[in-house]
Parts: sequence; structure tokens; C-alpha cells
Amino acid sequence: MRSILVLVIICFYSSATAQTKKPLKILFLGNSYTAANNLTGMLKDMATLAGDSVFQITSAGSGQTLANHAAPGSPSMNEINTGSYDVVVLQEQSQIPSFTDAEVQSYFFPYVKYLDSAIKAANPCTKTVLYMTWGRKNGDDMNCANWPPVCTYRGMDSLLRKRYLEAAVENQCIVSPAGAVWRYIRQHYPEIELYEPDNSHPSFEGTYATAACFYASIFKKSPQNFSINYHLPDSTVQKIKTAVDAIVLPQDSLWQLDVYKTKAQFTYTITGVYVQFKNTSKNASAYEWIFGDGDTAEIKNPVHAYPPGQYPLTLIAKGCHGNDTLQFTLKVPNENSVTQINAKAVSLRPVPATDQIMFNFDEAIASIQLINYSGQVIFPTCKMDGNTYILDLKNLPEGVYYLTLKNTEGKVFTSKFNKL
Repeated sequence: MRSILVLVIICFYSSATAQTKKPLKILFLGNSYTAANNLTGMLKDMATLAGDSVFQITSAGSGQTLANHAAPGSPSMNEINTGSYDVVVLQEQSQIPSFTDAEVQSYFFPYVKYLDSAIKAANPCTKTVLYMTWGRKNGDDMNCANWPPVCTYRGMDSLLRKRYLEAAVENQCIVSPAGAVWRYIRQHYPEIELYEPDNSHPSFEGTYATAACFYASIFKKSPQNFSINYHLPDSTVQKIKTAVDAIVLPQDSLWQLDVYKTKAQFTYTITGVYVQFKNTSKNASAYEWIFGDGDTAEIKNPVHAYPPGQYPLTLIAKGCHGNDTLQFTLKVPNENSVTQINAKAVSLRPVPATDQIMFNFDEAIASIQLINYSGQVIFPTCKMDGNTYILDLKNLPEGVYYLTLKNTEGKVFTSKFNKL
């Protein structure tokens, strides 16, 4: 692979005026495609005029690769490791993702994975955005002889699109599809010149289209929300905005714009009177269960005892980027082996419990079990004092437990208690 001269530029942007919103902190890691025409400053202007707020830092240099950014001790890694960013944008050198499969497996995919992993390790709430670039105006004449697929704009552009999307799916991150917006403009508005004379770098119009694409991808809003032309004709700006509106939000699932969105979901298994919930929520770190019978829980995978019937169950999943609520009607069947569940039939004391718990029960007992909120079945040591049952809890951790009794007729009695 050809050698690349790397020049690192660190640019700091901050707001000169007071903002009503907390600024979205964005770190841009790229090269001259990112640095050209002050892309990040343009995005800041667009966001500010739309009522949003951005603070960004850019690390970019001519020909810089993701491998350069990933080098231990690099300015880029130092910034990532602060964990202080809401969004980190990754832009690979403009040709590498269009190389052969073997080269892409060596030079592109591993560094996306490495950087994305470092971003998530530094701050699990940070979003990674891949900056999908564009094919060169007439293809890549530097590599055409050895790799024919890049000999044309469409061939090179298609490979860039394919590889960025594959990397996004593999690492579960967002794509800002600047290359797709450029292709739309080339097809529908060929009079707009997106390229500098080198047929590679963006013209001012090309950077405007890229910044508008970033605005739509990061904020999930239409560029119609801001009005800024710089020196461009109104007609040109409107065509660019139309292209962004046609490509970004209508295909949000393709670009994975909601990949970091919190989603509440679960599965469950019913065994007798017990329902074991398996939480499969996405992008959540805290949970609230409202069981529909007056009880609640805040653990990930609870176990809950229900009489047969229907219950309005609610799961609230809470994550970095918002909460999601799932409401579900839980139907607990009346199984032959479970003819009764009665919490009031067993009076426990003391509540909450510490080293032991006691109860009286007038019927013949076939089995005594404790079940914790993780679904683990425990057979406690039990002794009798007259007609009082005393269960030893000394070796049990603190938490919520269900005491389950089954009499000799197969009826089940249960009661919940807390152990301190």
C-alpha cells in the first residue's frame, strides 16, 4: 500500500455567543476531506441557525488514515480517551475503503472496530458516526490498472458505500451518507460542481452538501430548518437541501440513524405460578417493571409470582439517549398442577427479614422453597417450634424473595418478602 504523508491538525471550535441548549460535543477524526472549506464550522452554523448547539474539535491531516488516528498516544486517541464527547465522527482516507477485499480487511475494518471500541470504552453513551465519502469524479486513476472496479466514479463510489455500510452494521454505529447525497446531486443536478479541480476534494458546494448531510444524520432533522447560503445561489442551496431530504431521513434504517435508540423488549417463561422475565432491551442501563398487580421491580431479569389471570405489564427501559416504554397484557394460565395461589394465607414475620423468617401454616406441607429475583430456587433449612415454621436466612444475600409452599393436595401458596 502506498505511503501517506500525515500532517495532524487540531482545530478547536467554540461558541462565541450564549446558547440556550447544552452543546452537542462532536469530535471529528479525518483528513483533508474533513478539513476542506471548514466543514465543521459550516455544520456549527447550520445547527445554530436551526436552534441546536454544537461544540466540536477536529483532528485532520492530509492523507490521514484511521490507522493513524488509532495509533497509541496520538492526539485522536487522547481526545477519545477523555470520554467527553457525545459524537465521534470517523473518516477514512478517501481511497482505502474502495480497495480490494483483502486490503479492506487489513486496512479499514480493523481500525473502525478498534476506534469504535475505544470510543465505547471511554464513554458508553458516545455515538460513533462513519463519514461515508464519495467516489472521485472520474474514478481512481491511481489504482485503476491494478483494481478495475475503481476505474469509474460509479464503481469506486459503490465500493465506498458498500464498505461503510458493512462497517456500520458490524459495529452497530451510524452512517452519515455524504457519498449517497453526492450521487443524488450528480444524477439530478449535474450543473452543481461538487469537486475541486483535482476531481477528488470537495468544492464549497460539495462541503455544503456534506455539512447538511451531517446535520440531518446527527440531529435527525431536515436541512430546511436552517437558512444559510454563504455566497451560494438560493437555487443551488435548495437543490442541495432537496438531495439531503431525499436521501437521509427517508432511508434512516439503512444509515442506522436509530441504532443507539433505547428500545424496551423482553421474553418470558411461565412455570407454575412464576414468570421468569428475560430482558432483551437495547441500549438500556436501567429498568423499571410495573407488574400490573401492584408490585414493581428495578432489576434487569426479575421473577414474579402471579395468580392465573391477565395483567397489564409495563417495562420502562432507560438509556443514555432516552427511555422507552413497552406495555403488554400478560396472560397467566391456570395449570392443572397449580390450583391456587394465595399470598394472604401465609403471614410472615418479621418483615423485612434478617437472619430468619417465621410463619404459621395450618395445612400439611409437601415442599418449601425460596425463589430469588433472578429465578434461582433455594431450599432453606427449616425447623419447627410448635406449629411455627422457622426458616434460616443467615447465608442468603440481601434482596427480594418469594416463599413458596405446596400442600399435599398440590395447592400453591406464596408470599413475597425482603431480606436485609
